[in-house]
Amino acid sequence: MVALSGPWFARTHAAAVVPVGERGQLASLLDGSALTEVDLPVVGPDPSVQDLLDSFVMDRTRDRLEAASDTQVRTVLEAANEAQLRRMELLAESDSLRLGRTGVLAGDLDRAVELLETGLSRCVRLGYLGFDGTGFDTHSLNFRQSASFQELFAALDGVLTALSSRAGPSGSSLLSETVVVVTSEMGRHPQINGREGREHWTWTAAMLCGGGLVGGQTLGGWTSDMTGQPVDLATGFASEGGETLNARHLGATLLALGDVDPSAAGLSERPLSALLP
Repeated sequence: MVALSGPWFARTHAAAVVPVGERGQLASLLDGSALTEVDLPVVGPDPSVQDLLDSFVMDRTRDRLEAASDTQVRTVLEAANEAQLRRMELLAESDSLRLGRTGVLAGDLDRAVELLETGLSRCVRLGYLGFDGTGFDTHSLNFRQSASFQELFAALDGVLTALSSRAGPSGSSLLSETVVVVTSEMGRHPQINGREGREHWTWTAAMLCGGGLVGGQTLGGWTSDMTGQPVDLATGFASEGGETLNARHLGATLLALGDVDPSAAGLSERPLSALLP
């Protein structure tokens, strides 16, 4: 996963997450120039020498891989070899691939589409702090969210158009093999406070759109107290005999859409089969 912006919590999967950084540091990490941007800068070798070093590392890794018999050692060497190959691919495309952020939601979403289109990442994460950068944590003047939602949904309309008109690595439309998830870690209190704002609320919602989904439906519902109702996972309807949804249900659903068994990833929650074709 490439994290363009916003928080990301990878836990034990940090090695599979690549944060681009606020200044697009990914490019400088790939070509080594990041070593000159630290408190104690280090000057790297000339490009010709670096090419020799890269070739030596690749050859040495392949030789050790061919000679390795231990399964664990082979796994590590295979990962190292693949990482080197991917680095070479990224460096070769770095002139045409824009790896940094734009600071504008529509521009960052376009960066995300590029990463998916070129096959450099299967998942891209980015955050949105509203039209003025103050976010959605509106403890006062909650009406200011309206302008942020206008910008958000205009940008989403643009990214869905881009996904539908561009082909992915498999040759089919990117939209047919991409799921766009829009969500937040919490919601806003249903009651307006004395500052025309809303406090934190422990219930929220998520929007999914894209390929492989049974769309055009709203799953679940709210009680009169604005808490979530239990949901029948098969139909998506609110049901007293259903399950109270949490983030793990969403994760299980996304894994199932990718043909991954959620239980193999350690999830006991079942996916929302009402969304699955």
